[in-house]
Amino acid sequence: MKLQVQSLWSTDLNLPQGISSEGCPDFKVGIQVSIGERAKPGSEMFSLVVCSPSMLPQIASGCFLTNTLVLESFDWQAILERIEMELVRCDSCQNWTTAIHKLSGLMQHEATEIGC
Repeated sequence: MKLQVQSLWSTDLNLPQGISSEGCPDFKVGIQVSIGERAKPGSEMFSLVVCSPSMLPQIASGCFLTNTLVLESFDWQAILERIEMELVRCDSCQNWTTAIHKLSGLMQHEATEIGC
């Protein structure tokens, strides 16, 4: 199954995609991700936290920690790219149950389906 990010937004931050927060070295932001199969209607919702290394000093930048992604700066493109890297792991999945299991720990599945 080929998955893709359909939309990505924050419930904590009013910062449009494409804009980074370079001037803020300490951050912890809730992120919602809509993920669907390519060329198919519908999607599944996931959530995670994106934070700076200063918020979790024991974790290296670029690593996930139970529903948390640690990055040097808040950057929508970096977040998208990191999630897309993880979605490639689901290419061999036959169904959503298996894909959700592979993504668990990286992102929390919200258990609601969004139709067209």
